[in-house]
Amino acid sequence: MGDNCSSDNDLSLFYRGEIPARQVKDVGRRQQTGKGTIRALRRIGGALMSVLLLASCSTVPNTLDAPDIPDGSNVSVQEHAQMLRAFGGEYRSPAVRAMLERIVGRIIPATDRPGEGYRVTILKSPQINAFALPSHQLYVTRGLLALANDSSEVAAVIAHEIAHVTLRHAAARTELEARSALVSRVVSDVLQDKSGSSLYADQSRFSIARFSREQEFEADKTGIATLAKAGYDPFGAPRFLKSLDRTSGGRQSGTDMLSTHPSLKERIKLTLAAARVIGAPGLGRQDRNEYLATLDGMEYGDSPDEGLVVGRRFIHTTLRFAFEAPPGFRLENTARAVLGTSDGTGMRLMLDVVRGSADLQSILDNIWNDAIKPEDFQSETVNGLAVLTARAQSPEWVFRLAAIRQSGNVFRLIVAARKQGSALDAVFRQMLNSVHTPTAEEGERVQPLKLRIVTAGTGESTASLARRMASPPGPAYFSVLNGLEQGQAPVAGQSYKIVVE
Repeated sequence: MGDNCSSDNDLSLFYRGEIPARQVKDVGRRQQTGKGTIRALRRIGGALMSVLLLASCSTVPNTLDAPDIPDGSNVSVQEHAQMLRAFGGEYRSPAVRAMLERIVGRIIPATDRPGEGYRVTILKSPQINAFALPSHQLYVTRGLLALANDSSEVAAVIAHEIAHVTLRHAAARTELEARSALVSRVVSDVLQDKSGSSLYADQSRFSIARFSREQEFEADKTGIATLAKAGYDPFGAPRFLKSLDRTSGGRQSGTDMLSTHPSLKERIKLTLAAARVIGAPGLGRQDRNEYLATLDGMEYGDSPDEGLVVGRRFIHTTLRFAFEAPPGFRLENTARAVLGTSDGTGMRLMLDVVRGSADLQSILDNIWNDAIKPEDFQSETVNGLAVLTARAQSPEWVFRLAAIRQSGNVFRLIVAARKQGSALDAVFRQMLNSVHTPTAEEGERVQPLKLRIVTAGTGESTASLARRMASPPGPAYFSVLNGLEQGQAPVAGQSYKIVVE
């Protein structure tokens, strides 16, 4: 959760479809709250769901692309700085950068534009993302590098992103969108046909969506051909896409008719077919040992200045806020909120922060559709912090809400449970009592997690290797992180990634 968090993104990771969306305001506009502004939570009630397996996947994209920028544009120093701010800054590691430059150096000569060069920047973000801009700026996140298991997987992503540039997809889509907007305006303004304009807009939207999905498939095919030509294992592409799909638990398998990108499962199927045309798995270079050795010691997950989840504890030294979830909860720090789930009770929690000097009651009112009864508001002080709590409910769920003032910020805590047999009040109270301002000593102890590369011994299992990890726990997570199929055992003598403090 960054220090500029205002819940202005779609928090669709927080209870998908389990709580009626009507309970929470769907507000896309900014609401004035004194001198500051907040953006109310969007569709929280209809979006709660379990925490993703991979803590870095706060917003796992269905594609690894940046917003379209027309060909011929130049990314200025200011725009590059904005990009760095959006993704947590630049991650500086000479060894990792040199490895990436070697991969790019092998990919470029195999593309349709072998004479062009790209400037590589590693973004600090734990999110899994990469994109190449028409200005030949190439960005790869630390989270993507952590998920990949060999050079061929990273090369596959880079080849795919560069294919978007060489195929001029950004310019083509911009032209189609501009043409659609022009025709829509002519129908509406010149022919005075508002309904016809609306119909055309819907038709154009479908055409653009289909066009964009076709672009993704084209970039996949071109990228795999480039990958093979550069001497890499073309099966690195479907391997990485499969790992990406598993980080979301396969929840992105469906494709909306108007989705601008195909599902990961569609892309896995297509890339497997394209790779099989070229040859059998393992024929090209993978450089697994070299790749993993380079990652040894790399920061993993959130940076301390974005807040850290350590087990059941969350601490944000910049915002000076900390709390601890009760036993049984698993926490995930996303870009806009801390999300949590308790597998045993089915309870869900969310913590986010808003700017502004509004009173605490208006902040709670701003996120709830149905009026909260006045008697359900309770003011108190917890560990020196002003707190306002409230209760709300839907036909199937009960919610405990809290607004907590800390300096110039207000933190919003929402805990939800089904009515039957829940210990919601006790869990909520335990969590609220843990809220505090971290001491300087506590802040100094906060260190980012790191990747360590270990060698599997004889008789080792995913469970035994997973027990060596600081966070997050479990053989399933270890398998996803290392690209192992469900039930696949580690091979003695091979290198694997674990997460340590």
